[in-house]
Amino acid sequence: MIGLTLFVGVVIANYSENKGTALLTVDQRRWCDLKKRLKIAQPLHLPPRPDHHKFRAFIYDITQNIFFKRAIAMLVMANSSLLCVSWKSDEPHTIPLATVSAGFTILFTIEVTMKNIAFTP
Repeated sequence: MIGLTLFVGVVIANYSENKGTALLTVDQRRWCDLKKRLKIAQPLHLPPRPDHHKFRAFIYDITQNIFFKRAIAMLVMANSSLLCVSWKSDEPHTIPLATVSAGFTILFTIEVTMKNIAFTP
């Protein structure tokens, strides 16, 4: 019984040492490595709130609001779906699609401007 316990302990120790990668395929290991690298590549800190400038602090609060972030994410999704639509210049729905596309460009430009105002030192 002791031998079985030792064997199971060694197997578990080796599995933990390999961090569970022993049973993964090559593609799965590459995916895990990519996830680790992406986790490292993320910014380490959030720029501080500019308390000495009221306007910049107001814009900072807006850009860091969860609803603003979700709205921008939804705009990106909508713009991506718009990019999937094929349209030619002689079709009747060209002008509305071009108008919506220009609207997305304007909104994204406003977002970038707001973040530049909020995050620049």
